[in-house]
Amino acid sequence: MPISDFRFFLCTVPLLWGTAVSAAPDPLDAQAPLPPVAPTPSAFDGYVSGRDDPPRVPWPQANAAVAEAGGWRALAREAQQGTQNNPPPVHDHNQHKERAP
Repeated sequence: MPISDFRFFLCTVPLLWGTAVSAAPDPLDAQAPLPPVAPTPSAFDGYVSGRDDPPRVPWPQANAAVAEAGGWRALAREAQQGTQNNPPPVHDHNQHKERAP
């Protein structure tokens, strides 16, 4: 058997076997039996209502508070100055030891 015939055989046998084993119902037949449908979990399973959360400040009041502080740029500058005064701790790399191969 030449190689090209063998490749054809390898390609067509699985296709023919699949159609013979699983005879699918006619998609145009409205009375055809349907396969069983596995139950699907709901997207709302485990949903927890936010009713117990503390109330949020209404957006007009939040906007007024930001405007009184000088706007978002002033708040960002204030936050940046706070991090410059208190820099994050430096990680001590001396505790790392080389592992023997």
